[in-house]
Amino acid sequence: MHVGVFRRKTRIWSAYDDPNIESDLGVYSTQFGLPNCTTANGCFKKVNQSGGSSYPRKDAGWALEISMAAMTDHILQAYRVDIETRTNPNGPMRDAGRFPDAWKVNAHEIKAGVVYKDDKVTVTAFATKHAMESYGYRFDTPDRRIVISGDTNPVEETIEACDGCDILIHEAQSVELLSKLPASIQSFVAKYHTTTEQLAELAKKAKPQLLIVYHTISFPPGIAPARLLPPKAAADALYASPEMLQKEIGSRYSGKFVIGKDLDVF
Repeated sequence: MHVGVFRRKTRIWSAYDDPNIESDLGVYSTQFGLPNCTTANGCFKKVNQSGGSSYPRKDAGWALEISMAAMTDHILQAYRVDIETRTNPNGPMRDAGRFPDAWKVNAHEIKAGVVYKDDKVTVTAFATKHAMESYGYRFDTPDRRIVISGDTNPVEETIEACDGCDILIHEAQSVELLSKLPASIQSFVAKYHTTTEQLAELAKKAKPQLLIVYHTISFPPGIAPARLLPPKAAADALYASPEMLQKEIGSRYSGKFVIGKDLDVF
């Protein structure tokens, strides 16, 4: 897939079809108060490689990339006034030095392998297992190797990417809390997420110097949706406290780990 911008018009080239791109774009525009971009008003036009309307077969993976490119373009439109204010000759970014285009976004598809490299860091994507195509990332610097899982079921690729890494940042869902949630959520988590028990086993094989646990389903007292609460449940029934997570992982894993919090620095 390729994205090009011509005189404030965005063109997206894709090998396969996304039959819902116009309606998805409409939902996004409505959500963020942007002008409608439709075939009817002339803003949106969808053609094949010959300019016709006989499209290639649809593909969910490519459809996601097409939607991402369209969304990115609309984000830039939504912040157009702010960007122009900051980057004009009298704006606060006029002294941006050698990074005058730092605000620009290059939305493009990736695949497993090196996705970014400069003289300070190499970023490598590896396939994970979530509800859609998903990747974890390894960041290699001259003195550190850091791996982040993203949302995923336990996969061998994470273990291989870490392999004694300095830091492994991995999601985990409390076994105790999951037992209180509806069967539909338990089933989804079993397919696409990682429990504390599973993470402990994965970490034993990956052998990180530090394991950071993040992205945990948890509802602090008073904010749990009523539809999820068991009958006559206490207000904190669906709260996965740091102590709960510490106990579930610590009883199964002897390595160094912490429960991550926003703005932590390691």
